[in-house]
Amino acid sequence: MSESVDYIIVDDAIILPPSEDENGRLQNASGVFDRDGRPVDIAVSLTHGRPRHAPVEYSAPEAPEFIPGTHVFGGIFFGHFGHFITESTGRLWALDDPAFGTRSALYIPKAGPVNDAAIKAQTALLAALGISAEIRVAKGPTRVERLVVPRQEFGLGPDLISGSGRFVAFARSAAEKVAPAGAEKLYISRRDLPFDRGTILGETLIEALLEREGYRIWLPHRCSKEEQVAQYRAARQIISVDASPLHLLAYVAQPHQQIAIIKRRSMNAVDDIVQHLESFGGSQVTVIDRLVANHVHARLPRIGRSSWGEVDLGQVGQELKALGLIEDTSGWRNLTEDEIAAQIAVIEAGMNAKYVRKPVPEPAPAD
Repeated sequence: MSESVDYIIVDDAIILPPSEDENGRLQNASGVFDRDGRPVDIAVSLTHGRPRHAPVEYSAPEAPEFIPGTHVFGGIFFGHFGHFITESTGRLWALDDPAFGTRSALYIPKAGPVNDAAIKAQTALLAALGISAEIRVAKGPTRVERLVVPRQEFGLGPDLISGSGRFVAFARSAAEKVAPAGAEKLYISRRDLPFDRGTILGETLIEALLEREGYRIWLPHRCSKEEQVAQYRAARQIISVDASPLHLLAYVAQPHQQIAIIKRRSMNAVDDIVQHLESFGGSQVTVIDRLVANHVHARLPRIGRSSWGEVDLGQVGQELKALGLIEDTSGWRNLTEDEIAAQIAVIEAGMNAKYVRKPVPEPAPAD
């Protein structure tokens, strides 16, 4: 085993992915080991400063799958595209190092077995970003002839989301391979996602008002990843609620782009998005925080992905005009109580659950 500051090369590496206990319950534990059973600490993947998986106790596997050749350790494989592009890419900078001579990335699954369709989808996602890679995911205990374990240089959390200089250069170099195509003014909508994915109340009103201003109303989940990346490269003015597509945008964002993010929930997910956009693209990013209340599932009243945000749309319009993103604020108004009640009733019917309104606390007065 040889090592440097940036990576470790492990010959006859052993990968132990999450496995089931004697009761059939999946254990949130995994690890990479050398041939003598010593843990490779650099292989631990971090999210917000904490390991994604607990350490697993080493036990020499009886009949591990053997994978010949040289492979870059990719970390933990996520099936959700937003988590994949933020938590499964931070080691891929090593693919561009000619010293290793491989375009193969080998992952540990986040949980149980990963199907071929998920691997194909994430391979296509990387290709859309200009990154060519062959992806493999360990199905069980695995021995690898030669495993390059790079440092994780990008991920979720304030210490990782900006990316190292090397990782940003890797991502930017890949993005330059993608030709821009699409509208210059773009609104990224969540309108027709499932109810449990959440957005802001009155999004159809926002769409109508922005369409009047010449914005393309963009439903990225209806388009291929290639179309999405090309459109993000072409746009000059972008408005969106805070959402994971903005992490995809960040990979190809550019300094001349002006981006406004309408905050849709009382949580700090938007901070990672802004840091990612500014670090990778140097874009002009403004967060419009006019959130009035969070509407959340009554039985699971945690603010998160499934929350629905109630915002002061009148003030949103004023801020967009001040930023030069729209010209006309007529029509930008708050929803009436009846309009809010009607939309919540549709959400409750779709979710077969009651929702409760949690007002956003007033900011504390300055001393």
